[in-house]
Amino acid sequence: DTPYSSVSDRDLKNFLLAGKRLEKVDSCTDDIYKIMLKCWSHLPKDRPTFTELSDILWDLEHKEKPYVNLDSLIQQSMQSE
Repeated sequence: DTPYSSVSDRDLKNFLLAGKRLEKVDSCTDDIYKIMLKCWSHLPKDRPTFTELSDILWDLEHKEKPYVNLDSLIQQSMQSE
């Protein structure tokens, strides 16, 4: 799928300035989506630094629970074929 495919090129800037963002896909965990939303924050001071982002992702990688919903990815892959 193409990001923002339902929004015209002309309307994308206003869409983003209105605070709208991509919806969470099934293969994305809540933890990863929260990180994505922080990275997309309108105010740069609210976005994580690369060091903070690296630390957050390292922590996620070393948690016991998966950070990607593999079942959903497999299901999407099978539907694409």
